[in-house]
Amino acid sequence: MKNEYLSCRRIGVCAPRTYYVPFTEEQEIPFKDGIIDREKSNRFVSLDGVWKIGACQRLQDADIGATLHREIPVPSCVQMHGYDYIQYINNRYPFPFDPPFVPQENPTFHYRRTFEWEKTDEKCYIVFEGVDNAFYLFVNGREVGFGQISHAMNEFDISDFIRTGENTLDVIVLKWSAGSYLECQDKFRFTGIFRSVYLLCRPQKHITDFKISTDYKDNRGNITVENLSQIAFSFSAAGKKGQVYPGERAEIFIENAEPWSAETPYLYDVVLSANGEKILQRVGLRRIAIENSVFKLNGKPIKLKGVNRHEMHPETGATVSVKDTIADLKLMKWANINAVRTSHYPDMPQFYELCDVFGLYVMDEADVETHGVCTSQGGYDVPLWQKYADIGIFDEGVFDREINLYERDKNFTCILIWSLGNESSYGKMFYAGADYIHAKDTRPIHYEGLFQTDRSEYYTGRVDIGSRMYQP
Repeated sequence: MKNEYLSCRRIGVCAPRTYYVPFTEEQEIPFKDGIIDREKSNRFVSLDGVWKIGACQRLQDADIGATLHREIPVPSCVQMHGYDYIQYINNRYPFPFDPPFVPQENPTFHYRRTFEWEKTDEKCYIVFEGVDNAFYLFVNGREVGFGQISHAMNEFDISDFIRTGENTLDVIVLKWSAGSYLECQDKFRFTGIFRSVYLLCRPQKHITDFKISTDYKDNRGNITVENLSQIAFSFSAAGKKGQVYPGERAEIFIENAEPWSAETPYLYDVVLSANGEKILQRVGLRRIAIENSVFKLNGKPIKLKGVNRHEMHPETGATVSVKDTIADLKLMKWANINAVRTSHYPDMPQFYELCDVFGLYVMDEADVETHGVCTSQGGYDVPLWQKYADIGIFDEGVFDREINLYERDKNFTCILIWSLGNESSYGKMFYAGADYIHAKDTRPIHYEGLFQTDRSEYYTGRVDIGSRMYQP
């Protein structure tokens, strides 16, 4: 462990990919609560449960060989289990403003658990769906890598680190890192492994990534399957089958198609298969367009009656379950709400699966907020805020967050709009991410903070929707 936490780079992490959990070819894919029951997959090993934990006030005091006496459930937030303290902050950083530096007195939490494994020639990956704020991963005493972006999927290939029999994971979690400068959201601040952790056992050559896009017009629909992997895979959807080679795509046309909307959330099953493994992606047919400044779905103007929603529970903090999420979505549907903004970061993957099923429109927001910049000198300095959006210090970190927003969530039907983040002024730190999303996707990009600038770029092509979420 060195000073990786003073940059916005992740080390040893697999390339961002779409969310999925593979099953073996012979398995029936089961459902629970209306979505895929991933824990029934033969390829999936949950590491949720009781872990050992130790705490210290500085990263330098963390010792991989230390004996850990206490326990904590994973996923959870340490502040809900007697560590550190619960802190609510709106628009200030919780430490002196000196990017990329954070205090040496930086609460650090050492997690450990063991698992049994039968080592074969298959690949083994470990996936962390959410760790606040940054972490070092060790397997059997060997350093694997460094992950950050609290609400992103951090996946590591640990095939060369595991062995047959008992294996030990050590995870060193930092409360603050350089990435904390990009996570100054108005919310309760929590720390820890707050989302699920699991292993994926996969063939040496396997599907890594894909994109499925859809369209709908005049009772006709189509599904486009794009192969972003290094191997060919077969597909089946709407009674049709085929094969797609790396870098290529296939189109499936459907007559008398059923469109997807909040009122009729009809989903088609797309199954991808390769080397004894299969992946189910459920998609809805829908067309999103802005025509003459009118937002349309399936050719018709729609009104988004929405809410901002933090992933938050009064008893578990930032850790929410599928059951908690279902309760929220049912309440929204009961109240005639049809849209939700994931303020101010991407939600747990099952949230989007549920929105696909329930029929809720989603504005999916990147894990970006720099609100503390404008208050860093004691006042509310909007020109300073815009300066930091332009001087380059946050460019790399913001770009990585936009990529991870898009790549993980690109195949969810419910997402109608991408949001670049929240309350971070606007400047060139957003350019590369917006260009990246526009080059790969047709859904419009939203950003509320555009109005806080000199407006010179208000009507340029990078941002399609500007809003006033916080109008006095």
